Amino acid sequence: MTSLLFDTGAFIALADKGDELHSRAVDFFETLPTQTRRFTTQAIVAETYTFLRYNQGGSAALCWLDFLDRAQGTGHLVLLYADQDDDGQARNLIRRFADQTLSYTDALSLVAVQKCALQGIFGFDHHLALAGVPVLPGPLR
Repeated sequence: MTSLLFDTGAFIALADKGDELHSRAVDFFETLPTQTRRFTTQAIVAETYTFLRYNQGGSAALCWLDFLDRAQGTGHLVLLYADQDDDGQARNLIRRFADQTLSYTDALSLVAVQKCALQGIFGFDHHLALAGVPVLPGPLR
């Protein structure tokens, strides 16, 4: 796999040692080949920061932002920004999958995966499989 979207669940599991998925996330992260291109979206950053801020505190959230800045600065992570067309596509996906509990961030993630032809998603949310690419290490069964 040469390109991967990092989802909120993956970031939270990596950052929170008390998260039930922490060890799975770390194990998966540590096996990623260094040449794997890593992406995330502005919506995922907002969602992750907010979760960490309210659940782990301001210091943990800022520490995570510092990690993100370093990863971007070294080219290890690319931050994708949604444009107006992406927003429209995300809204259409939400309507199309109204029977699912798809979040707005999830919908924007699905659009980003398709738009950038990403080959997989690092995450745990079963809704992300709607992108038609592997979700790794994947939802708990």
